[in-house]
Amino acid sequence: MEAEAGAPIAPPGVVNERARISGAVLTAISAAVIGLAAYLPWLRTGHVTRNSFQMMRTAELLDVVTGVAAVALRAWYLVPVLVALVWLAAALDRPRLMATLALVLAGATAAVASVVLRSGLATGLGPRLALLGATGAVIGAVLTVRPSRSPS
Repeated sequence: MEAEAGAPIAPPGVVNERARISGAVLTAISAAVIGLAAYLPWLRTGHVTRNSFQMMRTAELLDVVTGVAAVALRAWYLVPVLVALVWLAAALDRPRLMATLALVLAGATAAVASVVLRSGLATGLGPRLALLGATGAVIGAVLTVRPSRSPS
């Protein structure tokens, strides 16, 4: 097959493999962005900037979060573990596991970052970068596991 400009068109299987590999790379990079964002400034209170973990600890100490939200708050400390597991699944070439872990990470990240950004408090770069990473992780996960299209 030839394209209009004379460049060869890749067969459908090659295109799907490229999308799968690109998706896995995007997923892994996005997970790393989320991990980095977690350590960047999330909130500014007075003269103090707090990263996401310090912010969660402060909320816990002030007892402003209760019930199910308190459990979710404590689960935030697992973000570095989830990032590492996404990378491990990528290294072991387990695309479905990687995509599943990345979607869990992206969901948790999007929820926390959205709450912080809507809080009305002065925010730093962390939650915005985390949302960007979560978006990339979702796109990458979809590209990684989407089914192959059969040629028509």
